[in-house]
Amino acid sequence: HDALPISNVTVTVKDSNSVTASVSYSLTVNAALLITGPPSLPLGVLGLAYTSNAASASGGSGGYTWSASGLPGGLTISSATGTVTGTPTTTTGSPFSVQLTVTDSNSVSTSRTYTLTVNPVLSVSGPASLPAGTVNTTYLNTTVTAAGGSGVYTWSASGLPLGLSINSAGVISGAPSTNTGSPFNVQVTVTDSNSSTASRTLSLTVNALPLSLTTIASL
Repeated sequence: HDALPISNVTVTVKDSNSVTASVSYSLTVNAALLITGPPSLPLGVLGLAYTSNAASASGGSGGYTWSASGLPGGLTISSATGTVTGTPTTTTGSPFSVQLTVTDSNSVSTSRTYTLTVNPVLSVSGPASLPAGTVNTTYLNTTVTAAGGSGVYTWSASGLPLGLSINSAGVISGAPSTNTGSPFNVQVTVTDSNSSTASRTLSLTVNALPLSLTTIASL
């Protein structure tokens, strides 16, 4: 609620001789001090610059000053704006319990607790190897996986044999049309929502069609 001004508050004093004196004041009643935002703290990544949305408050007497406890190493809060910035130096303890506190000009304080997750750096986590394929044979769909970073991964690859491709979800599929150059060195690359990238080279063997005997009617 907004502050409510109440005018014409009169204070009167009377002494033992019944002489009185009065004075009028304007009294303002402030709404309770509240932290109104942000709704949550964004995910951080080890070693990457971090910035949160500026915290916001309402009520109290204004003139807000911000502080925080429980931030991971490398992060600090601006006392003037409530923005958390820096570069996280550890993931130990993630997700962190971070308490933001706002203090108004009357030294009234209130706090709100947030969860802040710090992920390790982006990496290609699997598979350990790519299954072998066979020329002109549907390849066993294989999904490449990632860990860390800011999530929302997008994939690309170089060095795949003709006939195979990778989609944005990391699934390698198709039918290899050649085994020339086998085993192939396939470099898979993942990109996260912070535009960070990580790559890994995997070996992919493509076998020739198995030997078969074709019979004829007669010699």
